[in-house]
Amino acid sequence: MAGDSLHCVVPAFRQDMEGEADVSEEILRMYGYDHIPSTLMNATTMAGRMDAKTVFNNRVKDALVGMGLYEILNYSFISPRWLDKLGLSEKDSRRNVVKLRNPLGEDTSVMRTTLVPSMLNTVAANLNRNIPGGMLFELSKVFLPAEKVGELPTEKAALCIAAYGEGVDFYTVKNIVTWLLAKFGVKASIAAGGDDYYHPGRKAVMAAGNTWLAALGEIHPDVAEAFDIKGRVYVAEVDLDALMPLEKDFYGIKPLPKFPAVSRDIAVVVDEAVGAGAMLDAICAAAGKLLEDARLFDIYRGEKLGTARKSVAYAITLRAPDRTLTDDEINAAMEKVLKALQTQFGAELRG
Repeated sequence: MAGDSLHCVVPAFRQDMEGEADVSEEILRMYGYDHIPSTLMNATTMAGRMDAKTVFNNRVKDALVGMGLYEILNYSFISPRWLDKLGLSEKDSRRNVVKLRNPLGEDTSVMRTTLVPSMLNTVAANLNRNIPGGMLFELSKVFLPAEKVGELPTEKAALCIAAYGEGVDFYTVKNIVTWLLAKFGVKASIAAGGDDYYHPGRKAVMAAGNTWLAALGEIHPDVAEAFDIKGRVYVAEVDLDALMPLEKDFYGIKPLPKFPAVSRDIAVVVDEAVGAGAMLDAICAAAGKLLEDARLFDIYRGEKLGTARKSVAYAITLRAPDRTLTDDEINAAMEKVLKALQTQFGAELRG
């Protein structure tokens, strides 16, 4: 013992002595535990709670489960061959992956940058096990390489939804995403577009203003075949990090209407390239304050319409909060809608 320093020599037979804590315990045992006065623990306790992002993600899961979807969980590491099956170009940023230093094998050698390959593998596994249909979702993280050496990879929250089987089509996943966004008070526009692993004629992107929120559509038949999927499968990808800041705290309430609504259908013929979502936006703008609801309910193609032409039909609901609408008011609103479609899209009223 020299001042505050204690020099100890540990006998060779005491191989259990490894550090300062072991020495302290040995001294205490020799000194006697009965010489240590009993005291109450002195600590500050705090109520535990989840952070805002966890609460938000749980609400997303609850909403999807409420719509009849089943949650799945996959490993965060995948095979780089899955990106090849997806058909991503060599310049695609999602090929810039985080590589594991000591992977268990080639099939688990990189961190995923998209959830779609894992979802397609799950669908393929279900089909191989004679599960002919289902609606699934996975809420997890994707990993992007660090911008600087020595930094950790960037983790981003992502949501992938898949639907397959009898009675499932493009509008199944579209409605799921639309209702999910509405759950958080977000109304998004929809337009044609999306990655090449979607069917070129059955894909779309959704955005709120300039904020990209989702991509959805039918998986390209070649990609489905690469993942050993027989039949059609529909997938949606949602950017939760972009959605969370757009949530509205209070969506507002309105009293029950006292006056009846009026429903009118309108069917117009347009070029194949004209987007149904853009036409719906034009209808909503033209109908004005009397519009209560507008929705697409039919798209028809046939020889009578000519090549590269289609008929698009919408159901329009009009209502005034303080009176019953007259025929003149209804006709005037519908004329404005038709004129907007004719002017902006060259639409022709279908007879």
